[in-house]
Amino acid sequence: MTDTPTPLRADCTDRLKVRLHNPDPFPAGELYRSGVRTVELDQPVDLVAPSPADCRGMDIVRLATARGMRVIWEIRSMPPSIGADALSHLHPPRRIQGPDGAEKIAAWWEEFYLGRCCWRQGPGFLQIRDRRSRRLVKYTLTEPDLIAALRELDQGNHGVPAEAIGPLIEEGLVLAMGELFWLAPYRMVRWPFPSMTV
Repeated sequence: MTDTPTPLRADCTDRLKVRLHNPDPFPAGELYRSGVRTVELDQPVDLVAPSPADCRGMDIVRLATARGMRVIWEIRSMPPSIGADALSHLHPPRRIQGPDGAEKIAAWWEEFYLGRCCWRQGPGFLQIRDRRSRRLVKYTLTEPDLIAALRELDQGNHGVPAEAIGPLIEEGLVLAMGELFWLAPYRMVRWPFPSMTV
């Protein structure tokens, strides 16, 4: 027998612990269909000096949130350039390290709801709905190259060139994490009730 760590480990029927240093894609839809309702990251996410594993952790939080899963995760450090609103559409973390972490989490829980920043595909376009600023802002993408770049980011390719996603960066829909880029909105999979609030 070997004790090689597996990328995903089921602690019970509906809970899964995820190892961030495994580069495999996170099969959120498959896990949800199998009954997983809680996902736990095996280490805190660093947003000041993020590694590919940290960006993968943020992808997992985004993909799990889109399915209405509970996410148990922690933030080691947050840079001033990433404000609280930028991540307020994600399931709040259990802990943010630092002196005002508890206050940040309490405020995050007050603002969070499913569908706060999401995208959906239409025929020949992709629409993003962003309520992180407490008002609805809609972006409709029709350029095939920009849509393709968003899909690359959505699939975990954090090395998309900045020039390919400039408009998304300008609007805060893609966040720079060191030299990597992370897509903020998630594709809606489970609609909140009532869906017209999205």
